[in-house]
Amino acid sequence: MEDKELLKQLASLGLPLFQTEEYLDVNKALSDTVKSKNVRLWESFPLLLVNASKRNEFSYREVARMLENNFYGQLFKDLVFVSLAFYKYLHLKFGWASNLFSQSVFSNSDKETFNSFLECFEKNQDVVVFERRLNLERMKNVFNNYFEKDDVSVNDLRVRRDNLSLEYAMSQLFTSKQKELFLKKFRGEKMNKTEREYFSRVVKKKVLALANSELHHLANATVRDSK
Repeated sequence: MEDKELLKQLASLGLPLFQTEEYLDVNKALSDTVKSKNVRLWESFPLLLVNASKRNEFSYREVARMLENNFYGQLFKDLVFVSLAFYKYLHLKFGWASNLFSQSVFSNSDKETFNSFLECFEKNQDVVVFERRLNLERMKNVFNNYFEKDDVSVNDLRVRRDNLSLEYAMSQLFTSKQKELFLKKFRGEKMNKTEREYFSRVVKKKVLALANSELHHLANATVRDSK
């Protein structure tokens, strides 16, 4: 639902589609986001959840209580695991996120769901939640643009933003398998015969093109001119 009241609430959770100074019930805002059936808002859930948790008012059990319907309750759980997997994929650590795993509401099968989402992210793939595809690149972009950075050091923030930008850039040039082999070569890790042959035949050509200084100069000039 394109609920203006919901969007105003979400502005206080770091998604400034509307501005508001009104009191924010973070648990209701998250439950309404789950029920919105809006894929773009679901893709923003990692951002909304981390900002809600910073307020020390987020309660997993309270949101679950608001979502009495089994469908929405399970959907909320899946979006939480999508978020936790997304943080791990970006190498971000939050104390409240670690504490969620210790709650008895999560079963072994729930943790398998988390692992399946993480595996998708590590392969640079989208995730599917209740037959709706959540786009990884849009998730990264909204998180990178709106993540509240007040409690992050300047150096940490620069490193995290650089890592996110690098992940995005590599995803535009390499398939997940090509990126894996590129990083293996960079780290000096061993490759089997098939991997070596594929790297030499396909990946190396892209790497050589990227290393060309004239191409690098032309690309920078083109980006500047397009702004």
